Amino acid sequence: MCKKLITINHFEYNYRIIKMPKLTRDQQFQKSFNVFIEKNYPVREYVLTSSTKIKTQFHHEYLLHFPRKVISYYVDVFTVDENGIVTPPGPVMKDQEVPSIRTFSSYFHNYFRPFILKNGSNIQSYTDIINHWYTNGNQQISSEYEASSGLSHNDLMNFDLYIKIDVVYHKSHLPFPAILSSKQHFEQQCKNLEARNIELCINIQTITAMYQEKEEQYDALRRRMRVDRRNIEHKYNSMFERIEKKIRELYSNSSIREECPVCYENIEPSKLKVSKCCHSICSDCSSRCHSCPVCRESY
Repeated sequence: MCKKLITINHFEYNYRIIKMPKLTRDQQFQKSFNVFIEKNYPVREYVLTSSTKIKTQFHHEYLLHFPRKVISYYVDVFTVDENGIVTPPGPVMKDQEVPSIRTFSSYFHNYFRPFILKNGSNIQSYTDIINHWYTNGNQQISSEYEASSGLSHNDLMNFDLYIKIDVVYHKSHLPFPAILSSKQHFEQQCKNLEARNIELCINIQTITAMYQEKEEQYDALRRRMRVDRRNIEHKYNSMFERIEKKIRELYSNSSIREECPVCYENIEPSKLKVSKCCHSICSDCSSRCHSCPVCRESY
């Protein structure tokens, strides 16, 4: 804890900065092991006890106990069952399923093995199971007797399971997953969000560049289509003018005269107007019409 002096609006204030104490190796391992149990055995109760007196040394030993009997609930009065058995106030026990050592070892190694520290072939830091045994009152079964006698997990249903665990440290390396504090977790989330934000910005820039490229291609295609349409319209109009001129020449050499569908007068060759729908009309009436008087097609 330290004090600092700040000045706000010409007034001086003293305030204290309280730093949270750093977790010891034992506390960090206890938290990491608790996460391991919650992940693989969420309903089981256990007791993890450290047998290392000097917490700063590099070698820590733990004794893990999975009890067969656990507390289910408490009663605060005397109870009498149907057989007349009187139960005094206190905890009511229930059975819990103790995990098999084979399954537990598999989960244990999968969780802690990735954090082993090696220097060549020399293992410098690790978390490992050293031994295990079973107890039931005064009876104790060692791992050696379990293996030699061929006992199965079902044969040991009424026994408590004890597991000895070694944790060996090397300098600042932790041979187990580090559980982040709330501040560290927040900082890690901020870093993840910043990385995600950078990734999204890069994606947006890429998409924007692609969009601009496609927009430029679309504009170029649209300009080309306008030019092509004007060229086609010019060619069509030129062709139609030549056809109309040819029809007027043929019409002037013919003795048959068409009747204007508007004024019903015979159309003189000089006033012949042929629409694009190939209907004839005189030029006087054509100037007053916006569509063909025969088929109503626009001029």
